Amino acid sequence: MLHKRKLIADRKLIQELEKQFELVENNLAEWTKTYLDTETDSKWLCFYVDTEYHGGGSPVCGKLPLPDTNELINIAMTSEYEDEVFAACKTLTEKEKSGNCDFREMLVDKLVMLKDKNRRIKIIELTALDFAINRQVTNGKTFDQIESDFNHYKEIAEKAKRLKR
Repeated sequence: MLHKRKLIADRKLIQELEKQFELVENNLAEWTKTYLDTETDSKWLCFYVDTEYHGGGSPVCGKLPLPDTNELINIAMTSEYEDEVFAACKTLTEKEKSGNCDFREMLVDKLVMLKDKNRRIKIIELTALDFAINRQVTNGKTFDQIESDFNHYKEIAEKAKRLKR
């Protein structure tokens, strides 16, 4: 089963895997743990998404190397596992918060081609793709630059809202 997966967000499955895997690193500063699957010799990184929420967020385990932006979008759009869809979407938003990922325009463009409306709506909601919030750093920018950034995100949000209809 794990050979088909890149991400896991099912708490019970994560707990089972943590018992089976060998802990190789516990990074207390980053709130991450790295495990070794001794059967396949693959490493898995366990981390948290939505850490700003009550309870410290939701756990996710990802097979290393973690999927890049394109892979995360592909996982969100095609995975047969609900928790993997959740993990892909939330990993995208976490990478965005840390400044390592600008995925929104790419995602909304790919969602146009997704036939499964329920999946499309789920992805839009999990990534907050339909919220027109300027996610760019504003320090040192002119008003015109900030307004341009906002209009960019507003256009993406409007496109996402149309895709939910």
